[in-house]
Order: sequence, then structure tokens, then C-alpha cells
Amino acid sequence: MSAKLEIAKGFSNAGQERIIFDNLTLEITPGEILSIVGPSGCGKTTLMRILAGLDSSYQGIYQNSFSKPVLIFQESLLFSWLNVYRNLEMVVLQNFSSKISKQKFILGILKKVGLASYRKYPVWKLSGGMKKRVEIARAMAANADLFLFDEALANLDYLSRMALLEQIKIFLKKANRTAVYVTHDIREALLIADRVAIFSMDEKHIGNIHRLADFQDLWELEKRIYEEIRKTSLSIKHLEHPVPPVQ
Repeated sequence: MSAKLEIAKGFSNAGQERIIFDNLTLEITPGEILSIVGPSGCGKTTLMRILAGLDSSYQGIYQNSFSKPVLIFQESLLFSWLNVYRNLEMVVLQNFSSKISKQKFILGILKKVGLASYRKYPVWKLSGGMKKRVEIARAMAANADLFLFDEALANLDYLSRMALLEQIKIFLKKANRTAVYVTHDIREALLIADRVAIFSMDEKHIGNIHRLADFQDLWELEKRIYEEIRKTSLSIKHLEHPVPPVQ
């Protein structure tokens, strides 16, 4: 399974035309984690909605063989009045031969994210990081084949974000799942991705795409990405962990 798009998108506001994407080209390969880096307001969420099939108001081609994309946002979309187990049970669509086999299926997923012992906890009692793990588990229970993370960890503190980032990467690789991870944090993108795509706000499309396997020194890659974004005249105040331009 894969996805490929070549699109343009814009809208009119108060008689003025605004271009969001201009000749944006992107390909997602099976089993990879693709990070997209860009500042707030550059169109990352719009792109994710298109990838999820929630926005079709664009011109161009979107070829998508993924059948069950799932979006994971900053804000929790869990059922806060239900417990952890019931949140997963609500999205399980396949038929099971018995109630016990269904329970084994859900508990197996909760074990993968380290939450089996919290299955009876109401969601509102969980920490932010635990809620994110429940959201990932719920996507697994729904048999998602494309995970779309739209700055999903932005509301967590730095240590929780880094720990959960590692857990997400381990799960995705073990399960051989495909993911697109959108962030404005360069370092976060480097820690989880196989490839990092740079969103050029001035040119309204994806600029350079770097394959991490081609670099031995991620610090040098971080500086290069920062420099590429700076050269597109983006507002760097949105970028976390800024590094000085390469001399």
C-alpha cells in the first residue's frame, strides 16, 4: 500500500485569493514514518485532512491505497466518560466468535501500549501521555493502516513527549505500520522519522526530503534543515530547539 499526491489548493477570503498548496508533490511508501516539518499556518493540518480523506476541495491527483487512515490530533478525542477498555471496544468492527476472543484481542492491544492494567480506568483520570497511548491503541483496534499524527504530542511536557515518541516509533516498526508525523519541532521529527520533508511556506509545497539513513550525524542534519527553512524566509519563531545557521 502507498499514497501519492500532486495537488494545488487555495481559497478566496474577502475578495483576495490565498494559495495554500501550489504543485505540492508527495509520496508515502509502505511501512515508513514520514515527518513533515513546518511552522504554524503553513498548511500541515490541511494536508493531513486531505491524506485522511476529509478534504477533497483541491485540484490534482491523490492516489491512495490505504483503506483505514486515522488522524490523531493534539486534542484528545477519546470518550472521557468511558473507561480505557470501552474506548477501544467502541471502534472494533470485526466479528468475533465469542466475547472472550474479543476481550483477548482488545487486551492484547492494550498490552502493546502498556495499558492493560489500566483497562478499567476512566479516561478522565489518565495523564496526557496515557491518553495519547489510548488513542494509538484505539487506532490499532480499528485496524488503521495509515497513522496521521497532527502535532499529536505538542501539549505534553518535553520529557513525556520524548518518552512517548520512542514508544510510538517502536510500535509502528514492530507492527510494520505506515505513518505521517507532522510537527514544527525539528528534533522531534528526526527522532521518529525515516524521512523528513520540509514544508516551504513561501513556495507552497514540499521542498527537500531527507532520508535519515543517508546521514551519520543527525546534529548536522538538524542544522541543515534549520538552514533550509530559514532560507525560505519562514518565521523561525515557531520552531522549537532553534540552532544557529551553518557558518
